[in-house]
Amino acid sequence: MKKNVAVIGAGVLGVNTAYFLAKKNQNVTVFDTHKYAGMETSYSNGAQISVCNSETWTQWDNVKKGIQWIFKDDAPLLFNPMPNLFRPYDTYSKYMWMINFFITTALGKYKKNSENAFAISLKSRDLYFKIADEEGIEFDLMKKGIVHLAIQTGLPIIPVVFHDADLRWPSDTMRVHPGALRLQVLPPIDTKGWKDHNIHFRMTKK
Repeated sequence: MKKNVAVIGAGVLGVNTAYFLAKKNQNVTVFDTHKYAGMETSYSNGAQISVCNSETWTQWDNVKKGIQWIFKDDAPLLFNPMPNLFRPYDTYSKYMWMINFFITTALGKYKKNSENAFAISLKSRDLYFKIADEEGIEFDLMKKGIVHLAIQTGLPIIPVVFHDADLRWPSDTMRVHPGALRLQVLPPIDTKGWKDHNIHFRMTKK
């Protein structure tokens, strides 16, 4: 049955939700406070479609860091635990979020949730490519990563390690300390005989 659907927000999720609802022959209207779509979508992703950042935050290490960050003005994540008496609903939502975060961490769902987030990310990437193909959207898309390029050209992979980065930019602050980094170039990895279908095996093999 055809329905009238309102989608609030013209960001990545909103636009894609509206798109697939419209493909199912639903009447869809997208509402947003801005004139154009995606005006509050992240500007810092460098046009990279990647699923490598699907790890969830519900770990005790992050809880400890979060408590420490409360007392730092230059923390990478600013969070004020104090209630706002003039906005009771916002205060309630914030405390409920904190409680759920602690419960999820205590239940040890970090691994399962990260795996689910990774699976969703893979599906999202596949749907992104599907939309581009079906709608004939042309852009500078490269599906070959560095390892694929090395296999195609027959060149070795040169691992490079930066040392002392944690001293120059500690994880518990946004303040950068100027200074030198030690660069270590490891022995090259020969890619002869590598195939696209066994990249995961090669990269995880010890």
